Amino acid sequence: CSKLPYKSKTEENQEYTDHSENGRKSREGRSMRRLRKKNAVIFTGVAILSAICIAIMPSVEKKISAPSSRTFQWRSFEEEQDTLSDYQTINNEVKYLIEFQNEDGMVQMPILVSSNPDYYMLHNVDKEYDTMGALFIDETQCPDNGSNNRIVFGHSSKTKDYNFTFLKEYAQKEYYDRFGTLTLSDDISSRTYQIVSFARYDLDDEDVYLGWHNNLFATDQDARNMFLETKPYLLQKADGAVYSGQQILTLVTCDMSAENARFVLTALEVF
Repeated sequence: CSKLPYKSKTEENQEYTDHSENGRKSREGRSMRRLRKKNAVIFTGVAILSAICIAIMPSVEKKISAPSSRTFQWRSFEEEQDTLSDYQTINNEVKYLIEFQNEDGMVQMPILVSSNPDYYMLHNVDKEYDTMGALFIDETQCPDNGSNNRIVFGHSSKTKDYNFTFLKEYAQKEYYDRFGTLTLSDDISSRTYQIVSFARYDLDDEDVYLGWHNNLFATDQDARNMFLETKPYLLQKADGAVYSGQQILTLVTCDMSAENARFVLTALEVF
């Protein structure tokens, strides 16, 4: 990916409200960062990629019911789940279905692969205006085809347990240890991934490492180097995890307790 996961101009122009600040606008996108690794390349421009930091306004919530048509919340194992084809009937940009489980049930969420990520920052899978948006892979900056690091962005909220809000639970060791796998499905198969790390990155730090935002590693050693560089930022990690060419899955969302920080969950496909 050639651009950093900062707030887009669409997001910067939108007002948000939380319990302590009404109408505060999100800050301007930060200056370009660089990767701290051998042969580092300077990222250019203001990125359109972001997991938007949103606290939904109660007044907006009444009008659009965020999410306005689908609430991707935890369901019991007995409840009927939607299928990938169900979502694809609604939106042909849906390419994947991601599934998490905890002791109470499971949550399934569709992932879109789109060349218009700004749209899905503020629209859901039904293409309806929704401040919680949708989960997406940015096809313009992080093409899915040929990628060995599939990067998925999604919103978090201070007030609602929608989309990627629950990822913050992986900062707790007990939760991380108990629910260390997820499933990713496409039209062909369903694959299990082991969650190998959960990290936090402060984008206000000019020296913050952002190599995890590379969607294509030329060699296995390049990918291993990335994992080594992320160690100072890890909140949790899986012991004994070794990279040997597996598909990498990276999930990105905002840390809602900070102005400009990201939680990043990294998982490896289980062969």
